[in-house]
Amino acid sequence: MLSWSYSGSMALYKAQVSIFPTSNLAADAVTNTWCFQAYDDAAMAVARASLVTFYQSLVTVYPATVRTLNHNIKVYDLDDPEPRQPVTDTTFNFPSAPNGATLPSECACCLSFEGVRISGAPQNRRRGRVFIGPLDAALLDVDGRFGTSVLTSIRNAADVLKAASDASGLWEWGIHSPLTLGDFVRVNSGWIDNAVDIQRRRGILPTVRSVLSVPG
Repeated sequence: MLSWSYSGSMALYKAQVSIFPTSNLAADAVTNTWCFQAYDDAAMAVARASLVTFYQSLVTVYPATVRTLNHNIKVYDLDDPEPRQPVTDTTFNFPSAPNGATLPSECACCLSFEGVRISGAPQNRRRGRVFIGPLDAALLDVDGRFGTSVLTSIRNAADVLKAASDASGLWEWGIHSPLTLGDFVRVNSGWIDNAVDIQRRRGILPTVRSVLSVPG
């Protein structure tokens, strides 16, 4: 298990990261949602740069069906009235082309994280997760579970993101529960396991249909 520290509060931001396929179909993009606190938009831009570093370090887990250029990050200030417009809408590139055959698009590896445990506070409201995918088929072991390489890659990327959060003083990575207490909880610890998680909404549309020949 990862071990991290805890601290206070700032203004709330949501970052939506979309990873696009080589087909360039927006409907087939994979989106992760992250929560941060920062003093202002400029401080949040520093957090956004650390989030880009997180994804760029994971280039080896993505398959050749993921494009190299122009993935997207939209950042929203949660204090803005709805419908919110992004305070920033930017793109980033991978440092090299993703490679390898792809697992089904619904397959993902889950990074889970949580705040420090507090008596009287339900811990399930102090947890968050992101599902990393689509993924290179070579990441699976013969037993159908993820091998250590993908777990290590995601753990290291999360460690770097959390270390940047801890060192900044301008922004923090955390969990926000708008449907429960509405509180922000700074990430304190996290984990990744080797079970394949299924995200059904990430299924792609078929391109071929083969019809049975039934005698009349």
